[in-house]
Amino acid sequence: IRDHVGRLVGAEARWLDDALDALTAEALAEKEGVELALERGLDKCILEVDSQGLAKLLLDPSSTRSYIGGLCFDISELGKNFSEFSVSWVCREANSVAHICASTVSTTERSFFFFYEFPDWLVELGAADCKLAGN
Repeated sequence: IRDHVGRLVGAEARWLDDALDALTAEALAEKEGVELALERGLDKCILEVDSQGLAKLLLDPSSTRSYIGGLCFDISELGKNFSEFSVSWVCREANSVAHICASTVSTTERSFFFFYEFPDWLVELGAADCKLAGN
């Protein structure tokens, strides 16, 4: 999670036992990210998604017919709790924080959380992501 200037304010990764495939895992992670933003008391949310398939589903009102339609509906409903909520596709290279965080969890190391204090490697990845997203 980033603030309005792109600074990291939270990061979470959790092993997802229930993910049937990559698209489901992406949708579950996005839903948890929106829930985390709400828990942190954020008022505005831009959900950056690096899966074009998921971005299309989240932006399409008829996505409830998809096999992950329930998750898309849940994300949309959660978004109504913000004063502003939007979904935006970003290239995978501009989302390395999410991918590195996701790769750090496993069946034995099931989760981690960072809030307001981050290891240097995470801060550096976040800064690089912001530069790539701005291009």
